[in-house]
Amino acid sequence: MKKKGLLLIANWDSNVGYAWWLMESFWVVLSEAYNSNHHTYLCYPSISIVPKNIAISNIIPCTADFTKKDISSVLRQCSFIIKNQITCIYFTDQPYWHWKYILYRICGVSIIVNHDHTPGLRTDSKGLKKITKSIITRIPLLSCNAIIAVSSFIKERAISVACFPRKRVFIAQNGIPPRLISTAVDIKSIFNIKKNTKVMITTGRADKYKGIDFAIKCMSHLVNTLKYKNIHWVFCGDGPDLDEFKHNVIQYGLSDYITLAGKRNDIDKILSSCDFSLHPSHGEVGYSLSILEYMQAGLPVITSDNPSVCAATTNDVTGLIYNEDDIPSACNAIRKMLDNPHLIKKYGLNAKQEINNYMLEDTHKQLILAMKKIDRTLSSEWLKHV
Repeated sequence: MKKKGLLLIANWDSNVGYAWWLMESFWVVLSEAYNSNHHTYLCYPSISIVPKNIAISNIIPCTADFTKKDISSVLRQCSFIIKNQITCIYFTDQPYWHWKYILYRICGVSIIVNHDHTPGLRTDSKGLKKITKSIITRIPLLSCNAIIAVSSFIKERAISVACFPRKRVFIAQNGIPPRLISTAVDIKSIFNIKKNTKVMITTGRADKYKGIDFAIKCMSHLVNTLKYKNIHWVFCGDGPDLDEFKHNVIQYGLSDYITLAGKRNDIDKILSSCDFSLHPSHGEVGYSLSILEYMQAGLPVITSDNPSVCAATTNDVTGLIYNEDDIPSACNAIRKMLDNPHLIKKYGLNAKQEINNYMLEDTHKQLILAMKKIDRTLSSEWLKHV
């Protein structure tokens, strides 16, 4: 008898990076957990280079775009489901409910799970909107069986904004693998940074949503207005707004104080040679993988009080929290680091200890436990208990 199919959905080409290495680790762990009675298929919209960890796993990579929602695409998706006897679909960042889910279920799918790691704040649903959403998310064929949230912030957002039933929202907290021992590079030589200068680091995607333009304005206030000359900010990352940011650095006369390094393959070594970090993003999932990497490297974290960003940071313990979009407030936090070097060491040690609560191994255990509970309580019997 042919095994049933577990279908994993990728939203981008197989060679897209960013935080997808984390999702790739989830896919591998799920394929191992379901291997005894399921074939595991991973559908990419397109395949260029299959990631190594996927290639050596028991996952079957396929080309099929399950992110599209037009009727002809959905019918092709249904054909794939029938052909491969798919009974469980594991989405990432897809709708909590959609009409195409009805067709999937008609084709044999009994479980649809959506792993939500979309960033940012949302407005809580109230009144008629709340009532409507509450009804929709409880229509058996129309909505996902369960949501897996990557943080408690995302869980509460799913409940208060999407009005998803609490009993159907689970947490597999974002985590990172143990840090390999690496030799710090001489970052001041690499980027021509003056001696006796504190190095502040930021990593991530070079776009305005990540607050890189805000950080440049903060540096302008520090250097040009407050006359702090003992700081150099290094940003590592590529993205659509990088050229504009480079222009801003020149415009503010900050070429001697800011390095926009672009994409780097030695981030771990670079972090080891920095003093503290700044994470000015306007939205995350409660925290970001970058923040966890800063902490793991023993770097204090400066971030805003946006609840979608600061959940992993404890003010005056593992770092400092400033008022969002407030340049003087952010600069005061940076100045506190510069004026009190002992705090850099204190916060860094605390951050390095706190990172033990964000290990990827624990995330994998939480994921498998959630899937087992979903499979046990929300599969064939789910329709009777909603």
